[in-house]
Amino acid sequence: MHNSVQVLDSGAAAIDAVRDLSQRGYTHDDIWVLAHKGDRFRSTVDLGRSSRLGVAAEGFFNCMARLDRYDGNQELHERLLELGMAADEAERFSRQGRGQLLIVASLA
Repeated sequence: MHNSVQVLDSGAAAIDAVRDLSQRGYTHDDIWVLAHKGDRFRSTVDLGRSSRLGVAAEGFFNCMARLDRYDGNQELHERLLELGMAADEAERFSRQGRGQLLIVASLA
């Protein structure tokens, strides 16, 4: 399985990353956007005024990718393992992804 993982700090960057993956042939079922459940990515914040994940971005991601929210490093680590990531990679990205958006794309 081929994994592409990006750790990003804004909804706008995540939208660009998902669009790029889609243009490269990844489908909705191949792309996951993982966002921390904490304050940083509250769904009520407007994407245009902030680097947070807003309602508009959530609508986009639901069309172009699968959106999932995680609560803490352990939950993120487990989700990455479920997506087929090797344990050492999952550990590294769960530490890197704290408070960030992770874009994970997998092709079998």
